[in-house]
Amino acid sequence: MTPARPPTDDVPEDVAVARSLRALRGALLATVGACLVLGALAVGVVVLTGTDDALLWPGLSLLAVGQLLALVAAAVVALGLRSVLVGGLPAAALARTASRLRRLARLVVVACVVGVVVWGLVRPEALVVTVACALVVAQVPAVLHVLCSRTLVGVARRSTR
Repeated sequence: MTPARPPTDDVPEDVAVARSLRALRGALLATVGACLVLGALAVGVVVLTGTDDALLWPGLSLLAVGQLLALVAAAVVALGLRSVLVGGLPAAALARTASRLRRLARLVVVACVVGVVVWGLVRPEALVVTVACALVVAQVPAVLHVLCSRTLVGVARRSTR
């Protein structure tokens, strides 16, 4: 029976950088993917509602705001990736990126709630479309939460051991 090796406290720097780059690259692909999915859903809303402006703009505006915030999330992740690539500390870049994504996720939820309330007051006949589109956009914070808690923070913990 082979004795178990004691855990080491040091992770080589190249391993930490590689783990960070892989996590940030995956996060970048996920945020860009979320933006593309919201764009495809916006096209679907336009096709399904046709020329009925009363139903078109409330849902389309919420999807556009969600898509814009997903693009901002992609930019935040790209800045974190750039930080690691230019020689910054991988754990610091991951922690900073995760913190910014958490704040952005809260902003998306607030934008969804405000959008539903405003469009519900302005065009009550489009409330169902507005709520449905807000629920679709609310998937962006879910994606950002998974990226923060499982990917970025998890890699930061493993890279600093």
